[in-house]
Amino acid sequence: HVDFSENNIVGSIPDGLYSLRKLINLYLHNTALTGTLSSKVENWVELNNLYLGNNELIGEVPTEITRLRKLRFLILHANKFKGNIPSSINEMKNLFYLDLSYNDLTGGLPGSLSGCTKLRHAYLDHNKLSGPIPSSYSRLGDDWIIDLTMDSNQLTGGLPSEWGDRKKLLTLKVQDNNLTWEIPKDICKQWVLDGNGEL
Repeated sequence: HVDFSENNIVGSIPDGLYSLRKLINLYLHNTALTGTLSSKVENWVELNNLYLGNNELIGEVPTEITRLRKLRFLILHANKFKGNIPSSINEMKNLFYLDLSYNDLTGGLPGSLSGCTKLRHAYLDHNKLSGPIPSSYSRLGDDWIIDLTMDSNQLTGGLPSEWGDRKKLLTLKVQDNNLTWEIPKDICKQWVLDGNGEL
């Protein structure tokens, strides 16, 4: 367990951290980290929680991060990551919480994200993602996604018609895109069944 969060850390992620193969939790959020996230992240095979949000990290999200099969929380928001979301993200079968918001990510939304069947919270907003919303997102998280934010991107097309038949989607945000669509007539029949939701 390593927690250096909420500090003014200068420089990049120390190379020595990547050698900690039995590391379970790494909290480096809300610091001043710079540099890139190394492909050596694949060494963290036991990692459950990775918090790197609100830093100054640059470069692409390494594809090797998808080899962390035990990872449940992946928090990379508010950095300067660019490039595509790794298409092999579906390999992260235990992923529960994904936050890639407030970066400079480009390309399309990976349809493979629907392979993360335990995913309940996905924040993809405030990037430069483009193209349509994959139809497979209507079954995101094995039909049990709770929060899905895709607002403030460059998405086009419409919302898949299958979205009216959800089990428990409480928050869906798609504003500030280039979407042109008709709201599915059944969209409110099964959403927000208990408690307060947001659409």
